[in-house]
Amino acid sequence: MTKPTPAEAMPLVEAIRVTRHFVDGQVTALKDVSLTIDEGEYVALVGQSGCGKSTLLNLLGGLDSPTTGSIRFRGRDLADFGDPARFRSSQLGFVFQSFHLISVLTAEQNVQMPMFETTMGSAARKERARELLARVGLTHRARHRPQKLSVGERQRVAIARALANRPSLLLADEPTGNLDSVTAESIFSLFDSLNQEGMTLLLVTHDPLLAARARRTLTLHDGQLISDRPNSRTG
Repeated sequence: MTKPTPAEAMPLVEAIRVTRHFVDGQVTALKDVSLTIDEGEYVALVGQSGCGKSTLLNLLGGLDSPTTGSIRFRGRDLADFGDPARFRSSQLGFVFQSFHLISVLTAEQNVQMPMFETTMGSAARKERARELLARVGLTHRARHRPQKLSVGERQRVAIARALANRPSLLLADEPTGNLDSVTAESIFSLFDSLNQEGMTLLLVTHDPLLAARARRTLTLHDGQLISDRPNSRTG
């Protein structure tokens, strides 16, 4: 008999022959894309603007559905999850290029937002938010609203918010695209640390320095996956 595959060997997330059409089928963003990402991997997704990177990220994160094909999380089709919002809140962390912070809330309050989907009490939410802001170096900005923060500070708040519920998978869309080199390096180091602690990361990026920090690079071109290669890393 064939030995059953252990549960821990199952891919964390998997795309199976995924295609995504828009505008009544006239625009094809993704064409027959298949890939797997295992627990604990650190993966960069690269390619020219308009090649389908953000579309693929949204599909893998359950923010959109494929036209054909399927997305699976730990072997289960995302279409079978009864409450997609609860699934995303409990399993995934998102870092968007445009941050999506709530302007009327402080940094600390923004970080707490995903925790309202959990059973955490008020004191625990505040403690967790302060812990995460400290990790991204923003303890002194906890009571500031987004308009009072620099671009780099807003991105760090967005990252802290993405980590609020200890996600299994962190998905980030151009997380250093608007940052200066010093701030970008601090984000690089944070992602390195998160991966070393066991978190799975998938980052869409145009930044070759960030892509090189990953352990594997996927390349999209005109909606097709044309390369899947390990990165050479030292140290």
